Amino acid sequence: MDKLITIVIVVYEMKIIESPTIMGLVKVSQNFDFNNVCVIIYDNSRNRQEITSILPFGFFYVHDESNGGLSAAYNYALQYSNENGIK
Repeated sequence: MDKLITIVIVVYEMKIIESPTIMGLVKVSQNFDFNNVCVIIYDNSRNRQEITSILPFGFFYVHDESNGGLSAAYNYALQYSNENGIK
């Protein structure tokens, strides 16, 4: 199924499993089908994280140690969505 929406979650110097936003999505995923959602976890931290826990929805992880802030993450998500036909 094609993705219909992109969600970008930006973290900085925080473990992914400690993000309140990600934990909120985990809770919602019990009652929501994420098959048509593209989830991008954009990490501005100095060090790349090893993701050991499996989240109950598909996602991909982007590490950007240059820490371009929220605008870099949002622009990345917009470009990714445009290139992949996500409205």
